[in-house]
Amino acid sequence: MKEEYNKDGEPYSLTGDNCATFASDVLKQDENVKSEVSGTVINTPKNIADAYRSVYDKVDYSKSTGTIITPTKTLGQKIKDFFGL
Repeated sequence: MKEEYNKDGEPYSLTGDNCATFASDVLKQDENVKSEVSGTVINTPKNIADAYRSVYDKVDYSKSTGTIITPTKTLGQKIKDFFGL
């Protein structure tokens, strides 16, 4: 289904309606993600990416090398965080 461009929609901006705020809105449809990642004051793509990377592991994909997951925290730190230590 093709959707028409909304001429009356919010204009694109670096700190407001942009690709990162769209991606964040999509991810927040999952209640687990919504509860774990707080919003950022300045909604630039870099700030939003940093907010997610502070909670979730970094995932990069390359067609030639496949998926690479880089943990944001060690397993030991994740366990400590889980138990509030």
